[in-house]
Amino acid sequence: MRLPWDGPNHSYIDVPKAEALLYRAIDAGVNYFDTAWPYHGQKGVFDPGESEPFLGRALTPEMRKKVYIATKLPIWAVKDQSEMDAILDAQLSRLRTDCIDFYLVHGLVAYFWRAESKLRYFDFLARAKKDGRIRHVGFSFHDEFSIFAELLDAFDWEFVQLQYNYVDKEFQAGEAGMKRAAEKNVGVIIMEPLRGGSLVRDLPPKAEQLFKHAHPDWNMAEWGLRWLWNQPEITTVLSGMSNMEQVEDNIRIAENGCPGNLRDDDLRTVEKVGEVFNSGMKIGCTGCGYCMPCPHGVDIPRNFSFFNTYHLFDNIGTRRQTQHFYSTQMPRDKIAAHCVGCGLCVDKCPQHLPVATLMPQVADLFASNR
Repeated sequence: MRLPWDGPNHSYIDVPKAEALLYRAIDAGVNYFDTAWPYHGQKGVFDPGESEPFLGRALTPEMRKKVYIATKLPIWAVKDQSEMDAILDAQLSRLRTDCIDFYLVHGLVAYFWRAESKLRYFDFLARAKKDGRIRHVGFSFHDEFSIFAELLDAFDWEFVQLQYNYVDKEFQAGEAGMKRAAEKNVGVIIMEPLRGGSLVRDLPPKAEQLFKHAHPDWNMAEWGLRWLWNQPEITTVLSGMSNMEQVEDNIRIAENGCPGNLRDDDLRTVEKVGEVFNSGMKIGCTGCGYCMPCPHGVDIPRNFSFFNTYHLFDNIGTRRQTQHFYSTQMPRDKIAAHCVGCGLCVDKCPQHLPVATLMPQVADLFASNR
């Protein structure tokens, strides 16, 4: 859940606003809520954040009966099963529930798949399901399709969570992974359906024109979500709503979200837009924020967003405007020039971006405007 925040950083959840979004969503029939151990935390992925406690406090007993809670085991933060048990028990307490409906191993990549023989998290998951602390077992994934295929066949998974959208069809597990899971009757949960919002706010004019010509009454989010809901293999889409306007818009769009809601010419339009978008994207950052906080203060996702925006729009006026916005809107203590190449962010990045190598390119591009 990408909750609204009010404070010096995103760990300070704006509780009244967040509760209003949650309750409106539940009233409209939204019943799957995805959270995790580190979400809305101050100190990065190793420390517990505020998302789980918020959800636990906000859900009344009657609401809890209507919804499914999904949270995740931070596999990078545990050394043995005793630590897995301790974290799961803490999550049950934080969420104020005696059972988690959908429990995922968080962010599986090749390293943690190869470490299963040592960590034995398969045994832990089977035991936690048997003793009733979790109902359904899955994993979220950030690696290549070949690793995904191995992992999918290695355990009795009930669902998977994949990054997938009309730009990332061949990224990580991608479309092939989505279809492989569906063939095995494994539920498919989609994350980053709008690529951290970049498929709404960062589309180049040519792409927007293609969409508007096809359906003038659809917004950019509608195209991205309808494209996913058009695919029968997909079970659930995590749309990451963070304000009431997005909640209402998602509810409206979902009323038509089903397989077959797009025509063949609509699908061709989406394919053309994906080609336009990918042709200008220099850095594959989704803005997930897993790399944060940077020990040297660099706002990594925002720096990459400015860099991509500059290259997406191929006209001198927009590029000059982007450079101006960077110089006026980026706090001086968060600019790319402060990157020292320590590399701590690289291991955290689900996209495996060489952040320490890329950041100097951002610094060089915008240096003349500081």
